[in-house]
Amino acid sequence: MLYPTITITLILFAAQTYAACYDPSPAFLPPKSSTYRDSPILNDAFKTITASLDRLIAQPEFDTSSFSIEVTTSTHSLWELHHTARDKDPERPGAEKVTGESVYRVASIIKAFTALAIIQQHVAGNLSIDDTIDQYLDLGGDIQWSDITLRTVASQLSGIPRDFAMSDIFYGFPDAVSLGLPPVSDEGVPKCDSPCSGDDLLENLAIRQPMWPPKHKSSYSNINFDLLGLVVENVTGLGYAEYVEQAILRPLGMDSSSFIKPDDTVGVLPSGFNYWDYEGGVQRPTGGLYSTTSDMSKFLRHVLATHNTLSPQLNWFSPGSYSESLSSYYGMPWEIYRTSSMLPSTLRPVTFITKGGSLPGYFTYVIMAPDYDLGISIFTAGPTDLLDLIREAVTVTLLRAAEETAQRDLNDRYTGIFAAAAPLNSTLVLTQSDTKALYIDSFISNSTVILEAWQGPLSSLTQGGPFRIQLVPSLSSRGDDAGRKGEPSMSIMTDAATPRKRAKSVTFATPPPSRENTAFRSRTALILGALTLSGAYVHFYQSAGNGLFETLGELVKGETFPGSNGEFKRVFTGIKPLDTYLTTFTPFFGILTHRGDDSSYLFWLWMIGQFGVQWILFVMESLREGNKGTIASYIGLVGFMFQNFGLATVIPAFLLISTLTSTISRASSPTGLMNLIKVHGIDLNILPFSFFLAYFVPTVCMMLPYPAINSHSSWQGWIATWQFFPLYTVTFQWLLASFFKAVDQGKGFKIKSDEGKMVAYFWHARPLYIGAIFICAVFHVNVLAICLLPEWLMEIFPIAGTYRNVSFASVFLPPVPLPPFESVSVVRSLHTFLIWDMVVLWRRSARLGGATDAEWFTIITGPSGAFVMAMWERDSAVVELLIEQAMKDK
Repeated sequence: MLYPTITITLILFAAQTYAACYDPSPAFLPPKSSTYRDSPILNDAFKTITASLDRLIAQPEFDTSSFSIEVTTSTHSLWELHHTARDKDPERPGAEKVTGESVYRVASIIKAFTALAIIQQHVAGNLSIDDTIDQYLDLGGDIQWSDITLRTVASQLSGIPRDFAMSDIFYGFPDAVSLGLPPVSDEGVPKCDSPCSGDDLLENLAIRQPMWPPKHKSSYSNINFDLLGLVVENVTGLGYAEYVEQAILRPLGMDSSSFIKPDDTVGVLPSGFNYWDYEGGVQRPTGGLYSTTSDMSKFLRHVLATHNTLSPQLNWFSPGSYSESLSSYYGMPWEIYRTSSMLPSTLRPVTFITKGGSLPGYFTYVIMAPDYDLGISIFTAGPTDLLDLIREAVTVTLLRAAEETAQRDLNDRYTGIFAAAAPLNSTLVLTQSDTKALYIDSFISNSTVILEAWQGPLSSLTQGGPFRIQLVPSLSSRGDDAGRKGEPSMSIMTDAATPRKRAKSVTFATPPPSRENTAFRSRTALILGALTLSGAYVHFYQSAGNGLFETLGELVKGETFPGSNGEFKRVFTGIKPLDTYLTTFTPFFGILTHRGDDSSYLFWLWMIGQFGVQWILFVMESLREGNKGTIASYIGLVGFMFQNFGLATVIPAFLLISTLTSTISRASSPTGLMNLIKVHGIDLNILPFSFFLAYFVPTVCMMLPYPAINSHSSWQGWIATWQFFPLYTVTFQWLLASFFKAVDQGKGFKIKSDEGKMVAYFWHARPLYIGAIFICAVFHVNVLAICLLPEWLMEIFPIAGTYRNVSFASVFLPPVPLPPFESVSVVRSLHTFLIWDMVVLWRRSARLGGATDAEWFTIITGPSGAFVMAMWERDSAVVELLIEQAMKDK
């Protein structure tokens, strides 16, 4: 669309910066409430959330749970959902049907009201938020009150103890001796037979020790807000509850909210023990409010609209101190989280301003996303687990729908072709995309093509590469002489040549966050299912059709062991089922090890490395934190199937089940993924020894020349021993790990940061990956070289010369057309059986995502080597993203 009369203003370039390492934020002005209300995208999201929560709450463990959810903008509510518990306390059922007017205990969410009361008094000039707290309270004892300001108290930086009165461990365990502690009396425990008073609190604090020096380290404290409540009382001359009701609740129309317990008929009363009747006393400022989601939306609307205008000295949403993780912070009193894993099309961080609360029976949460002008209230009554599940279901779906709505709104409102009035030859083309938001696609100023003209002067910043000019809102308005108002934007020059990468997981075959990639997981499941069926077809249908199974059955009945003239040993353990099993399977490997032709023998030699590396990766996968308790952790059972039913069938089936059941495949963030893919350092260090003892030693002994070194009896014995290598691996791993973990007992250097933990794991795992690649390469390169050596080199290398009749095709390629085909010999049939294992394994490796080139690594190390590299790349990518996130946060 062309607007020839619009004059281009260069106010766009008033604040020009270059950003090569991040996606600028904010990317747009928040959509208006009317845009949200009319958005089919958001309406579909609410339907999806409703359906998801209906399925969730239908589970029997939530029969006693009630919940209320409401979503609002800074001006209007958008959506609400409520659920009434199916199983109530018959003696005290509470509200008949839960609605937006049903009352919950909101617990620690009241801290936000306490902080707002302090800010209001700061604005009124009755106190300064940077005054020390001892200017308003008579405080004594060993705590350094003169170094603690109201701001540090509200930001959880005071260093004072967390709780007072009800949380003393003495109440739950009055006999300290039973806990291994010296005898204690109740002398220091507050004597609050009725709700504790301010004097009780101050008296208790006078004998308490600080947890940390002031401003040294953040630590969550309920006492912080008890004290702020007392400050409000001393400054205003009103009781805390009276002031909050007069200055906050009533002006906002929060008529259903109170510090006095309402009638049971409007209350949401969970069955079992709860704090509905609890009166907080001096602890009202930290957890004493009764409220509804309808009322809480009114409060969130006020906060969203005024958080940056309450006082010239502060933005209420700014962090005040670090919390425990890389991307979490404390505000006043907000719990602030930032993540770059939320949005599917960009790594632009999303900021959540939150406050949670919990009292026995009640678990509550408010969430604000200021970039989207959205607030969410989630109140639950009942078991603890429900809140986290609701929060995940609501926030992810809602924020992605809000992002899509905002991007469409951005496109509708601002994109187009803008031309200056004649005679100027000036044109500006604004374009929008989900990844770049609003950016300048073309800019001609007075016949000069700006993006080309600036390439040279900006080369020191861009290293000569391409760049884009993205427009980000200045979040302000400006008028001109004609009385027209507009929204000036700032331009950010962003490197277009070095897009940041998301970490990828193969799990074995799922990228995080997989919740945003259901289609990928479904596609992966279909592929793995097809590979499983293909493996079963080429193994069992082939072997039945070409006579292999029938021939092996005849060999089992023979008097002599296949591949020798010696007696067929049929008793190995004295346990009949085990001996029958070993009698059935030992001929298979007896033929391969000492009766095969040159091609089958070379393939078996090559297979030893490939098969062994697959096994060690399976064991490593079973040890990952995220696979504990899933089918992947039962590695002994999996190993038995792995050993006896063929890789071509078992591996895809295992990966299919793992993809559908493993918690790793559903990780929703890099930090979450890191916590799931980690393997304990002791387990990693022991694994090579377990592998060597359980797999490599029996394999080498089974392959020793017969009868030159192996006797007839020892040869069969080693073949039988080898059949149980999965059991040996599990046993060695468990025994050794249990011993060393008992010795270690958590001693040694402890790493607290997420990126530090992942780097530590990565460096423990690195030698294992290198060793696995080395094993694959040694066996693969040597066998491949023998297959491909030209004739004249055969004369130089006598050992290779003994394999003159082999070729790449005879060793590695299965027969065509597809089976069943007529079997030339039992050896060739066994050889073909194993070839299909590797063909299907290679196709599985090629499906692994990431930058790994499966074909290239297959050439160098075989299909198992390609798989090792994909796993290694997955770990490396997680480390890189965590470090990148940590550096950005710092």
